[in-house]
Amino acid sequence: GTPSATQVPGVTIGTPDDPPTQGTTKKPSGTPTSKLGNATTTPSGKPEEKKQILDFVSRLYDYVLSREPEDGGLDYWTDELYSFRLSGAEVAQGFIFSQEFIDRNTTDEEYVTILYKTFFGREPETDGFKYWVDSLKNGTNDRIGVANGFIFSQEWADTCAEYGIRSGSDLKPSVAIEPTELTYAFVERMYTTAMKRKSDKQGKEYWASELSNFNCTGESVGTFFFLSEEMESMNLDDKEFVTRLYKTFMDRDPEEDGFKFWTDLLGQGTSRTDVVLGFTRSPEFVDRCIEARILPYL
Repeated sequence: GTPSATQVPGVTIGTPDDPPTQGTTKKPSGTPTSKLGNATTTPSGKPEEKKQILDFVSRLYDYVLSREPEDGGLDYWTDELYSFRLSGAEVAQGFIFSQEFIDRNTTDEEYVTILYKTFFGREPETDGFKYWVDSLKNGTNDRIGVANGFIFSQEWADTCAEYGIRSGSDLKPSVAIEPTELTYAFVERMYTTAMKRKSDKQGKEYWASELSNFNCTGESVGTFFFLSEEMESMNLDDKEFVTRLYKTFMDRDPEEDGFKFWTDLLGQGTSRTDVVLGFTRSPEFVDRCIEARILPYL
C-alpha cells in the first residue's frame, strides 16, 4: 500500500538564518565543549563528489521551483547534504512543501510529473502516473502521502546512492556506493594504528563498504575497534590509549593541552567508552568523516 503521511520537517527554501546544529559535546583539544555539525569551515571534499550533490540540488530548483537558485541557496543545501546534516528526502520535502511551491498552484498531473522528475530524474511511466494521479483525485492519498510513496521507493534509494547522499528512508539501495580512498584510509588506520597489526583484505573491504553505504558510522566502527576484547587484552596505559585515539581518529599526534585533558579525565575515573565518544563527537573527527564520505554518527 501507499505509506501514510508523515510530518514534514520545517525546512525553508534558501539560506535559513539558523542552520541546523547537532548539539554540543567534548572535543580533544583541551576545551570541553564545542558545536557539532556547525563548523566554521565546510570540508571541501573531492570536486566530483561536491559537484554530484550540487547537481542534485540544482534539479530541485529547476523542477520544483522552476527557477535558478538564489545567492547562497545552492551552496547551502549542497553543504547540508554533503555534511549529512540533512537527507535527500528532507531537502526534497523542504522544496516540495515550501510556500513558494504551494503558490505555484500546480494541478495533480503537474504535481506527479514534478515528483517523477525531482525524485527519479525522469518522465513518469504511464501506469505509475495514472495510479498516483487517480489516488489524488479520488481522495485515497493527499500530496504528502504521494510524496512519501516516492521517498519510500527503491528507485529513490538508488537515486540517492548514485549521488552519494542519504536517502532518508530505511530501504537499502540496489546499487553500491564505492568507497573513496579516504574511506579506505580510515579503515586501514583502525588496523595498523589502533590495533597495531596488518589489515586483512576481507575485513578492510567489509568495513569500507559498510561505511560508504551508510550501514554504519565512523563512531560505531571506531568504538568497535577501541572497545574490543582485542584492544582490552593489550592492557594499554592511559597515555598510549589516548595517543592511539589521536593517531587513529585524527591522523596526527596529540597536542599537549588536549593530551593532558584526556589523560587527566581517565586518571580521574572517566571510562574509556566516554573518552572514545568524546573523540567521535568532536568537530575534527566529524570533518574527517565527512571528507571520507562517512556518516560520523547517528
